[in-house]
Amino acid sequence: MGQVALWISTILCGGALVLYIVSLRSGSLTRGARVCWYVQCVVLAVAAAVLWRAILGHDYAYEYVVGYTSNDLGFWYLLSAFWAGQEGSFLLWAILTGAIGLFLIWRASDYERETMVWVALVQLCVFVLMLLKSPFAPVAGQVPSDGSGLNPLLQNPWMVIHPPLVFLGYAAMVLPFAFAMAALMKREYEGWVTRSLPWCGFAWLTLGAGIIVGGYWAYETLGWGGYWGWDPVENASLVPWLIGTALLHGLIVQKSTGSLRPLNFCLAAFSFVTVVYGTYLTRSGVLGDFSVHSFADIGAGYNACLLAFVGVPLAAWAALFLARKGEIHSDRAYENPRSLAFVLHLGIIVLLVSAGLVGIGMSSPILTGLLAKEPSAVSLSFYNVTHTPIGILVALLVLFAPVMPWRGATWASLKGDLKGPALVGLLGLLATVAGTVAYARASAGASVGVSLAKSVPWYLLIGLAATALGANLAAVVSRWRMGKRLLIGAPLAHTGLALMLMSFVGSSAYDREHKITLGLGETKAVMGYKVTHRGSEVRKDGKLQINVDVERGDHVYNGKALMYETKHGLMRTPAIQRGFLADLYVEPESVDPGDAESPHGAGSGDTVDIAKGESKKVGPYKVTFEAFDMSAHGKEGGMSVGAKLKIDVDGKTEEVTPQFVISGQETSHPPTEFDGGAATVRLMSMTVESGTVHLSFAGARIPASGSPARSGKETLLVQVTHKPMMVPLWLGCILLLTGAGVAIRRRAADASAELGRRERRGKGKQQGS
Repeated sequence: MGQVALWISTILCGGALVLYIVSLRSGSLTRGARVCWYVQCVVLAVAAAVLWRAILGHDYAYEYVVGYTSNDLGFWYLLSAFWAGQEGSFLLWAILTGAIGLFLIWRASDYERETMVWVALVQLCVFVLMLLKSPFAPVAGQVPSDGSGLNPLLQNPWMVIHPPLVFLGYAAMVLPFAFAMAALMKREYEGWVTRSLPWCGFAWLTLGAGIIVGGYWAYETLGWGGYWGWDPVENASLVPWLIGTALLHGLIVQKSTGSLRPLNFCLAAFSFVTVVYGTYLTRSGVLGDFSVHSFADIGAGYNACLLAFVGVPLAAWAALFLARKGEIHSDRAYENPRSLAFVLHLGIIVLLVSAGLVGIGMSSPILTGLLAKEPSAVSLSFYNVTHTPIGILVALLVLFAPVMPWRGATWASLKGDLKGPALVGLLGLLATVAGTVAYARASAGASVGVSLAKSVPWYLLIGLAATALGANLAAVVSRWRMGKRLLIGAPLAHTGLALMLMSFVGSSAYDREHKITLGLGETKAVMGYKVTHRGSEVRKDGKLQINVDVERGDHVYNGKALMYETKHGLMRTPAIQRGFLADLYVEPESVDPGDAESPHGAGSGDTVDIAKGESKKVGPYKVTFEAFDMSAHGKEGGMSVGAKLKIDVDGKTEEVTPQFVISGQETSHPPTEFDGGAATVRLMSMTVESGTVHLSFAGARIPASGSPARSGKETLLVQVTHKPMMVPLWLGCILLLTGAGVAIRRRAADASAELGRRERRGKGKQQGS
């Protein structure tokens, strides 16, 4: 029934597309096109109901249900299994696109036919992909009694929210594209701006919210202490969001000055095309060797359809834009460089440079594959180095935005408006210098002078961001007091952005981490905190709960970290003590019960950090770390990085390669045997930039780290990370999205008012004739 519903929906979508195309010349078939779209949405809802019924009813006759659910999965995670896999996520995309089409039918008025042509085309592409790889494919052979289950790391409340938000953003990004194409078709190069602004803002807001929720989930679940890893697939959602940001500002400039008309048509197209291009990167398997999120390669035919999904909208836009380009004229961009128009122009350029750099970075496996024998990915330093000056420029532009009028400001007025914000910036700068000194003194062997010299770009960024925070916050307060509450959207969003920029620096440049080993009941001081191991216990769900107390002053935090084995490998969930200025992030790495092999860690044994080319003694063994191994990258849709080791065993040399495996969103550290099975080694973590790996050894001939384990006491190896400015970061994200919501409401009111004026003018002409 589900497969039949997919076929019927595809046919109805194709019918709606044809009828809307025909109705462009004559509106007589518009009603038929609407009926096709309405019925398509109903039948699509039936398909979704069939899949949800199969998931909730544990109907393992479907491959999709077997692959992403199990009998022991809770209700909410059963619901989220709907979009956990490739096929289900495309069905979700189709449902959301159908709903967007309904809103366009109801609200787009005289833009309905032209916009719906492109929405229906995109929907048809999604249907073709689902027909090639369907969520209703039957199981080959005997129906199993249980499924493989959902990724353990996806069993998190935020993952019930994050994917639908991202896919809503992806689906909504068709709106800027559809309105731009409609304007080109209607030859209305100005009127589409006001009409499309709220729709574009909605797409930007939903995709941005999805990105932020994904970052928060990664921070509190994955156990690596970060929220953004510049992964190619993470970047695939960031690029269209950056271009969408440039488009929103470009439309505002065009509405106010009449400039940037050709550029806005380009931005509207590429904000959507990059969504589809990112989908190709994610779904085709081309990033399987380089991304922790990428799906496996599932065939040349499917990949060809994905490429067509990229190429067809792009080719249609290029043909129509080039045909109309001679008719699209722009007014002078700005008269005065001390004007808001100039600031926004520069902001658009900076955003596009950022999007271009991120796009090049995420596409580097493809680009290097074309230019060299072996494809490769850029390092994280590429993004950090290129985006530090971009962050500085963004902070500078956000600083001037609330104090620059459209027609230009005088130097005297600027000095008066920036006095208060400059004081805030100075305080932020002084706090940064003090933080750098404290950081250098707290880091063993660090030179205060060297740390201060290295921190100059950070000073500049934080000082400008703090000044921008003060300027925009003052604008919010001023407009609120004047009763212009719908005008606080932009400065409120920029307040959040300034706070985020400051937090990016604080949380990444000034984080500190230490590994410590704790016996049962033992307390150790680390980074101004006292950490105590209170023992572990096996919960009812089989997960090992590790209890740690974190004490600072009079406050004691009772943290509960988790470790548990799954069919996907060893999983760990950190304990996080949250503070307004800093979090303490406690991640367990292994637990030694002291008298037996532990299923939750390395067992009795030792841990060691080894740099590339270095050798160290571990018990009776000499271990040499030679190089990273990427040969298993991308197998079965996951990512696997190995460490090539040479181990001298009683005069003989063995070569072993323990793996650090990431499948979907989960990490595991499978043991690798050596010495005839008498010992094992796990690759627990790595730092690619410094070429260092953290290894855990176990075996009868390997003494445990520290003596408590040999006396029967439980020993915990834990990594403690001090993460500054995390709460301000999340607060900045909330302010950014809230300000955007207010701005969208204002633009929707403007669009509604303009539509009302058009309707009144139309009625007046009819009455006059």
